[in-house]
Amino acid sequence: MILEYSACVILLIQLVLIHESRGSLFSDECLRHGLKNYYDPTTDSCWIVQATPLTYDRTTLQCNHMPGYDGHLAFPKTLNHSWIIWTKLVAYNSWIGLQHFGSPATVSNKSEWYWVYPDGRKEGAADLWINGYPTAGGGECAYSYGNNVNSFYNVPCTSVPAKFVCQYDSSTAHHETTLEHKCKQQNQWFWWEADKSCLLLDTVRRWIEFSKLLCTHIPGYRGHPVFPKTIEKIHAIGALRDGIKVDSIGTGMERDKNMTSGKVGLFWRRFDGYKESFNIKAILPGQTISLDAPGADYTFIEGDLISDWWDGTAMTLCEYEETLRYAPTLLDIQCASLSLPHLYYQGSCYVRQETFVTYDVAKKSCTHIDGFNGRLAVLHNSELVRLMYFTLTLPSGGYDSTYVGLERLNTTGAAGTGYYWILGNGQTLPVTDFTPFLGGHPTGTSCTLLYNYYLTTYECTYERPFICEYVEPTKGTHFQVNANTANMKALPQFIIQVYDDLSLQESCGYQCTKEPGCHSVVYNENTRNCLLQSVNSNMLYVKSTNIISAPGYAWYDRY
Repeated sequence: MILEYSACVILLIQLVLIHESRGSLFSDECLRHGLKNYYDPTTDSCWIVQATPLTYDRTTLQCNHMPGYDGHLAFPKTLNHSWIIWTKLVAYNSWIGLQHFGSPATVSNKSEWYWVYPDGRKEGAADLWINGYPTAGGGECAYSYGNNVNSFYNVPCTSVPAKFVCQYDSSTAHHETTLEHKCKQQNQWFWWEADKSCLLLDTVRRWIEFSKLLCTHIPGYRGHPVFPKTIEKIHAIGALRDGIKVDSIGTGMERDKNMTSGKVGLFWRRFDGYKESFNIKAILPGQTISLDAPGADYTFIEGDLISDWWDGTAMTLCEYEETLRYAPTLLDIQCASLSLPHLYYQGSCYVRQETFVTYDVAKKSCTHIDGFNGRLAVLHNSELVRLMYFTLTLPSGGYDSTYVGLERLNTTGAAGTGYYWILGNGQTLPVTDFTPFLGGHPTGTSCTLLYNYYLTTYECTYERPFICEYVEPTKGTHFQVNANTANMKALPQFIIQVYDDLSLQESCGYQCTKEPGCHSVVYNENTRNCLLQSVNSNMLYVKSTNIISAPGYAWYDRY
């Protein structure tokens, strides 16, 4: 008997410890958020107030602060919960999860009011109304005043926007995917449950043409500018924007050239360059007054609409999806963790350092990433020069001249000769392409600056910021297939060389490694046709008309 009693005591202690352990993890996650929040140990629930005023229909999409838990507008069913709203959250006059389900003429019927759970289940609230509510003249949604038990009243759902309280219960925990977990480690994140995708807002204004290359916040997931394919998603993004108090947000929707109407030729540009057609009927009739300028290349979210956007700047809302996973490299991971302006692109991590130093000091200062020998950036074509300016210099608001890794090593010839890119480990690459230089340059001086989106040569004693480059050890010697972009190739102007009888894709790739300008290959196993290309699938600012379908070909990127 004593043994049985002791066993019961031990079991009870274990159950308590397990419950407290889970409760502790849940409460820690609850209190991690910077918004006003409160963990209620009596019900093991988390209450978070969102102070951005929204109409009721928009609030129902916003209780997603805690991926891994199903959130809903709060259910203040007890005096304790009313006290939480009034005292701890200071959230009087807030939307709560109480709605009327019935005829608009019968809103005063208490039996037609329900708490609505995330799974659609409804629970009656007839016995909770006091103080003369609900009233026949009120609306079909509920406010909580919060200073007393059941002190809520009914108002029109489309009335003046108000703050709202979200509730999360530990019992609603569901399997948290890797993407969900990684998502909530980021700043300005937003989980869109309908698509199981993570949205991350970059509030630095960038040119949309280049901003799509910056969606690399979560290594292992290929990001793209957001795809707001439904009116509900547009509303949710609008609420996110309003809460952070930013203006325009660029989207991943683009438009083909030479369209006669603004509402045709629209498509979603995937990370791999593939065009996914857009059916505008998916967001009508809510989308009625925009998308009417056929000359605009891009789109952005303005209010509750997708609007036309020319080549301007906007905030970037990146979207990451579970299906777009890949195996990240160590450099990829370390690059994403940097706080300085950076870009991981084609096997290199580029980092802008704003410190003003001479060229010789800059050469020794590329030490941002342990385990990789850094060098000043090698920008041997106009594409890379423009890329560094529009992704790292212009958005940062920093000085417009930065050192890069180009020196004049041979001074015996004419002023425009003898320039070499410094690759590191004693290796150099002679300059063969002078198109990235500003008119009148190079001038014969020893060092080189990236000035706006040109290269200029100056004396090495000038103190300037600099751009470093860290390179994957195998960069340029390996090829990876884009599984989602098979059957793609570039138009002829991007084809460097054509081989009609190469028995293996590896043979095609080997030919590419011998061409400095070759970034990718497309290969047809049936015809053994090989095409060497000057573009790869990450060059998203190549206009859409440069890419066509080619059945039977697979696209391999060089990295």
